[in-house]
Amino acid sequence: MLAGDRALRGNVRYLLMLAPPPPHLAQYRRYVDEVTRSVEAVNRRFGDGGWRPVELRMESDFAAAMAALGAYDTLVAMPIADAQASTALAGPLVNRRDGSLIVSTTSVAAEIFGDAVQVVAASDVAGLAAAMADAVAMTGAERGRRAARAEKISLGLSPEKALGQLVKSVLEAGGWQAGA
Repeated sequence: MLAGDRALRGNVRYLLMLAPPPPHLAQYRRYVDEVTRSVEAVNRRFGDGGWRPVELRMESDFAAAMAALGAYDTLVAMPIADAQASTALAGPLVNRRDGSLIVSTTSVAAEIFGDAVQVVAASDVAGLAAAMADAVAMTGAERGRRAARAEKISLGLSPEKALGQLVKSVLEAGGWQAGA
């Protein structure tokens, strides 16, 4: 996106918030290391002066996470495990900027929000880049329409229904095994 549209340079920023990896999960630590290297590479390639296109925050800070949800223009919620769908479900309730939402095809949020969100396969890097470009180009009226629909859906979702959808999604994906 930054390579193809020079007008975005200095004008967009991607805030990536990750929880610190637990010491006992080597796979997640490797994932975080890879993400960190990728962020550094993007910032070296496209950053200039005081502007960095990607800001990585590695912290468990609920207040900071809620503040970020309140201020996003586009929320990308592509969880590794669908238990993280809570971010996508909470985003429309907290956001104050008519933010758009991009979710994974495997996330329960895709089913819950329908056409109020953009849906992309978590492994589709080109598709995610295109969805992010579409989100940046989206008119204020379209963003507002989608944000209002997502908020209405979130407000109408009982905790029981949200949990039921989440459990159904995880079971269908084979995420839990009986007796495990």
